[in-house]
Parts: sequence; C-alpha cells; structure tokens
Amino acid sequence: YTALMPFISAGWVRFYAPNDGRFSTFVELLHSQPWHLVILSGHGFVPKTTDAIARSDSNRLDEQSISCKRKQAQAFFVFESEEGHGELVAAHTLAQVFNGTNVQCVVVAACQSAQSNINGTEASLIKPIARAGVPHVVGIREPLIDRAATVFVQTLCVALAQRERVDVAVQKSRRAMTQLLASNEVWRDVAVGCGHSDASVGQWCLPTLLSHDPAQPVVDWHFRPKPSKPDPLGSQIALPNVFIGRRRELRTLGEALATGKIRRLLIRGAGGLGKTALAGRLAMTLAQQGYRVLAYQAGGEMGFIETLAQVLESLKTKTEFSQHTVGPSIEVSKDQSRLAMEFRDVFFEALLAKLAQGRWLLWIDGLERVQNPRSGALTDESIQIALEMLSRWEAADLRILLTCRWVIPQATDFYDYRLKCPNFSDLSRYLQHLGLSYPFPQLLTIYKRLGGNFQAVQLLQSMPPCLDAPGLNKQLAIVRRYLQAYQRYQ
Repeated sequence: YTALMPFISAGWVRFYAPNDGRFSTFVELLHSQPWHLVILSGHGFVPKTTDAIARSDSNRLDEQSISCKRKQAQAFFVFESEEGHGELVAAHTLAQVFNGTNVQCVVVAACQSAQSNINGTEASLIKPIARAGVPHVVGIREPLIDRAATVFVQTLCVALAQRERVDVAVQKSRRAMTQLLASNEVWRDVAVGCGHSDASVGQWCLPTLLSHDPAQPVVDWHFRPKPSKPDPLGSQIALPNVFIGRRRELRTLGEALATGKIRRLLIRGAGGLGKTALAGRLAMTLAQQGYRVLAYQAGGEMGFIETLAQVLESLKTKTEFSQHTVGPSIEVSKDQSRLAMEFRDVFFEALLAKLAQGRWLLWIDGLERVQNPRSGALTDESIQIALEMLSRWEAADLRILLTCRWVIPQATDFYDYRLKCPNFSDLSRYLQHLGLSYPFPQLLTIYKRLGGNFQAVQLLQSMPPCLDAPGLNKQLAIVRRYLQAYQRYQ
C-alpha cells in the first residue's frame, strides 16, 4: 500500500486489502468489481502423498477440511476458516472462481505455488488459474522467506503501475530480490553465532510467470484518473513498514467499525504490543471504504480541537456559531493557535456538526502521554473536552479510534478492547523479518520471557547474537528492564 501511494493519490490505482481471509469473502470481493490484478499472499500447501494432509498441523486446519482433502494429492491455498483456523482450498476450486471475471493477472505469493508435478499428480496452484483464462499468472516454485516475498510483491506492483509489461515487471522484481538487506543490515544465523547473507541467496529465481502473451497489458490505461482524498490528515503517525499478524483483531474490529456495530473504539494495552500499528491498519481499511481520516498524536504542541479546526479550514470548511449562543460569529482561521476556554465546548460541537456531513474517522493515538498513570485522568484539557463530548455524540458515519495504555475515565461510551500479546507464530515471523534466525528452543524462550513484545524484540536485534542459554538469558534480562522502563515512562 505504501509503495503504491503516489499512484493511489493520483487516481491511477485503486487498492483494497481485506482483513477477512475467508474464501467466501474472497469470492464475494472478486465478483464485486472488475479487478485487474489480484494478489494472494499466504501459505501454499503441496502434500507429497495422499496422507500428507493428515500429518499437517491440525491446530491450523480443522478436521472437516483435513478429511475432505485426504482423497486428493494436489496443491492447496490456505484461507481462514469460520473459526479463524486454516481452510484448505484446492487449486481447481480456486481457479474456478476466476471464471467470468475481468482479472488480467494473478500473483500467488505463496511457497510452492508454482510447484511441478509430484508422483504423476499436478501439484501447481498457478496452472489451473492459467487454464481458467487468466492471461498472466505468477507463482513461487519453492519456499520463500517473508522479506523476499514482500520485496517481490512491492516491486512488481510498482512496475505494473508504471505501465511495464508483465514479464519486465517480474524481472525487475527478481532483480530487487537480490538486494534484500539495507546497507546497515546483516542476516544473523544465531545457530552458527555469526552474521551472513546466505538467507537471501537463491530467492530471486523462485518467481515463475505463466503467460501466453507477455505483451498483453494488465490495465488499459486510457481513462481519466480520479485523484483520491488526502489521507490521513492531521498528525503524521509513524507506522511500521510491515504489518504482521493480528488477523482476528483486523477481522472482528474492522467489520464492527465498518458496519457501525462499534462507533467508538479504545485499543488498550502495554507499550510495545502494536496498538498504534493495529489502529493504523484499521484506519487504512476505513480510508479504503471512503472515510476521511484525521490522525492526531497526543501530546503535540497544538491541541486536538485546534488541529481539527485547522484541518477543516484547509478543506475550505468554515464553522460559525449562532449569535444567540456565543455572541459574534467565529470563523476558523489558520492563525488561531488557541481558543478561548469558555468557547471550546461549543466550538467543538460546531465542528462535529460539520463532520456529520461526511464520513470521518477521528484517530487519537498515544493518550498515555497526556494521562496520569495512577488515576488515568487526562491532563490535556482539549482532549478531555473532546472525549466527553464524543462519548455522547451520535452520528451514523463518524468513527472514533483511541489508543492508550490505561483506562480513560472520560471515554465512558467506548468499546474497550484490551490488546493481548501476539501469538508465537507471529513473533517468530517478526524475528525472521528482522533477520534473526534462532533455533526453536531459543525462540520459545524469547517469546515467554518478552511476552511477545515487538518493542523488546527490536532491542534484542541490536545486541550481538547469542546461542548459549546463560548468554541469552542475560540479554533477555537487560531487555526486560528496558521494557519495564519503556512501559512506565514512555
């Protein structure tokens, strides 16, 4: 999404990434609009024998899915089941859903999606899709590390948005996969106690393109673009380049916000668990659904109400008060840095009335910066007034999103979601993304000692790799002390 932002803002590209990974949702979305490019990013599964599925991880795949697939030895793509586990969808079933669509290119960014035959049985995810009539299909021949997959997909999308031929775009992406590390990075294999770059060797050659006519364009660019609305407005909140995990939260909270089941959401939890990253992902989803997003970082020089007023002014919006209420009319001005305290509540109410005319998400991040850690009381009067009014304000298309570490007394009518630590699988993927390769026992120790905290893992990355138990425990003790201070004072 970030790499495509210039093309999205200019109106040449429309991007949508659903948070619901169910196959039924994918089919519904696929037939809802004339998509040109579809990217399936996830896990491919190629059993070597007819009984291989039975030996797969039963924690990820429900029993009904396993029993239905025992009879077949072919390729599968793992979608989410209704219960949030894994659901195997066979290659021929996946291919059939592309019939009657406008899709010109499908990228299956999953390990072994371009696998060849096994024991005389076709084991490819991409060949059935190509036979279904999709002009260009891209897959991966062997297991692919996460960072290589990310670089490949980002480079491919940008190249296609730059109107390159699909074969040229694939080759550019392969070339980008030969340079997976930044100048200050090194792959660390803790098992051998040293840094090396072997983890990225051989990745560039794995993408495979099936196309009978590579010169056939993916998109007919002869149209007038419609520039998108600038998003987000207000503060610039730093978000991670890669978002890993939190599938259940994205699905349940995202759906609740979109449907209006939840209009006021408070994401609460310890520092370093990814509250801001999750909120940013939810904000991105609402932006894709047509919401304007005002992002505000608590603790800034300008108050929240003043920031909102300035944003509305920048959008050529004027707010006036009734003379019967506060005397002379007041116009929002760029030169206003502070508002008279006796007018703030009335002024904010007028701003909310303006917001009610459109679809808005107000996102206030990091409220612990303006909270008393013992009582939870807010020390920022502008935010305090805003939350008290937002707790009782009703507007069908207004969403409020807060993140903080502690309970907020003023947020009386907010859905309070307590964010828990990520699961072991997600933390393992994050460690791999950072270039850290620990054996399983050490991974488990890191997860338990650090509570799955992403901020703590970043600090561990800055330390020399250590395999022996005493050395690792010493490093983890240092990280835990830092984490306690970070959660208390940051």
